[in-house]
Amino acid sequence: MKKQLLLVSLGLMSFGMNAQSNLTIENNTIKPFNGFNTNIIKKNVTTNRNATCGPDTALYSLAKELNADPTGNGLGLDIMIGPNRSWSQAYTLSTPATISGITFYGGVYDRANPAQTINAKVYLYTVDATFRPIAKIDSAIIQVTTAIDLYSVNFTNPVAISSNYAVAVQNPVATDTLAVVLNNATTATYGETLGWRRFGSGVWNTAVAYATQDLEAIIAPHIQFNVATDYTVASTPSCIGTTINFTNTTTPTALVENRMYSYYSLLAHFNSVPDSTYFWDMDDASAIIFSKNASHSYATSGTFNPTLYTLTGLYTSCVDTKASAVVIDPNAVASYTADATNAPTVAFTNTSTGGTSYSWDFGDGSPADLTQNPSHTYSANGTYTVVLTVTGPCNTVTSSQTVTISVTGIDTYSQESFSVYPNPSNGLFTVNMNTAAKTIVEVYNVIGEVVFSTQLANNTALVDLSNYSAGVYSMKVISENATIVKQIVLTK
Repeated sequence: MKKQLLLVSLGLMSFGMNAQSNLTIENNTIKPFNGFNTNIIKKNVTTNRNATCGPDTALYSLAKELNADPTGNGLGLDIMIGPNRSWSQAYTLSTPATISGITFYGGVYDRANPAQTINAKVYLYTVDATFRPIAKIDSAIIQVTTAIDLYSVNFTNPVAISSNYAVAVQNPVATDTLAVVLNNATTATYGETLGWRRFGSGVWNTAVAYATQDLEAIIAPHIQFNVATDYTVASTPSCIGTTINFTNTTTPTALVENRMYSYYSLLAHFNSVPDSTYFWDMDDASAIIFSKNASHSYATSGTFNPTLYTLTGLYTSCVDTKASAVVIDPNAVASYTADATNAPTVAFTNTSTGGTSYSWDFGDGSPADLTQNPSHTYSANGTYTVVLTVTGPCNTVTSSQTVTISVTGIDTYSQESFSVYPNPSNGLFTVNMNTAAKTIVEVYNVIGEVVFSTQLANNTALVDLSNYSAGVYSMKVISENATIVKQIVLTK
């Protein structure tokens, strides 16, 4: 996927006004552009929010040659004889960054005097719309020897910049020769008209000067910028098996995803490789996701800490991360136990998990009970199907069992002790309880709300439902001896 950096014995060409040359590049200290090992990052690298990336030597014109050149033609030299001859290489920028210095690839070309040195000049320029250098921002002097190699120097003070710019190297002396290494870009491959060449009073854009060639000098800024990795998560609830969307909000996007400063962005641009500037570790042993945004579903409930990694930097890698907690709610499971030891009163114990609300249907026509662990008194012997409905953030489930009530005398007591008439009625019901015990009468609508309540006087009560809508209601009569429920019908 990545071309190996082999610069120990490259055949070089000179261009422009100079003769052909068969130089070799030796003793260089350039390291390969190997990218990032995600296993090393995950296991061994501790990263923090808002990482400062750099200073990174953005050797874009070299990295592009190694990863985009389909022919492998290699690098070349331009030999600059005499003063005021220079090369520049432009870079795009649309958000603030800091330039602290310049590196260029070259050396003194003078075989007659191999110990010779030159105090070359490097410059930081503003550029026009064609990337032609316009105004000098800062400069520095760098000592160069006859070794064709990388030479670096820092400015006295770092320079803040937020727009397109160029870095340049110049031969300032008349008696010595300075060579600059170039890539092999052409207008048909990966040239981007970013280079300019000055010789005496002439200035050439390299795409024009060399016809189909669009050569670029290997001159790079030392750039530094801050990265704040961040993301948002789709709103809850988050349930087992549901897809959760993660949206990347990392800044500054214009630098993190700029191929001149991000190795993986460069690969994606020139080779369409599957590498990514971002990857996600979802904290559940699933495969790493290489993408800017991500979608993922979790197979189990719990609290997970998905981590977004931002991988940027061209020559010097920079890793920044953001992790935040995502809670995956469990599915509700409905279950309960019933204790009929004190029948006709049955105690129910809710053993459900994952629920936030509960509803009990006791199977005898009584109103729904919304308490978690209710008790219920049946008014007649029989077998009743009790249904518990459990609702959680992710689902609604039910559990049902049968409860058998078999208590001697309960049916006789109920039938003889309690009557309500007329039923159906157009509004007025008479309730009679043939017992001296204190008795309360309650009436519930179909959703379990109490719409009427009174205490029996002289074992008889008048229930007036004239102001209520027609329908079926539940009447509960509660005494010291029993709780009896009957359905009544209100007509209009």
